[in-house]
Amino acid sequence: MRALEAPCWALDIGFELTLRAGPRDSIDAHESMFLRKARRLDPESGYLGLLELPATLKLVSVHTSLDSAFDGPAQLDLGWLPFERVPKDPRRFRYFRAQAVDGVVTLPRQGEGVFS
Repeated sequence: MRALEAPCWALDIGFELTLRAGPRDSIDAHESMFLRKARRLDPESGYLGLLELPATLKLVSVHTSLDSAFDGPAQLDLGWLPFERVPKDPRRFRYFRAQAVDGVVTLPRQGEGVFS
């Protein structure tokens, strides 16, 4: 079994609004919502969305230099990761096969490559 022990990742997160975006949706609104939730995350016992995904999160300025660039394998299979809860059964999740290519993990679009 492979496991990550004390990984330290720098995430540069971006997103696009889809056609489902309403008139009150905006990039700024979603960024603000993420930052509010990230700032409330308990650094000692935090998690990213699910209790099964423990994490420590530290927000840094976009101007902060990182210790090093990605130096891992060109492709890395991260296995099946939760994508979203099943709307009609919130105890179940839909999953996607996570692949890091040159250090980049691209999430699937809604309904593409996502399995219950």
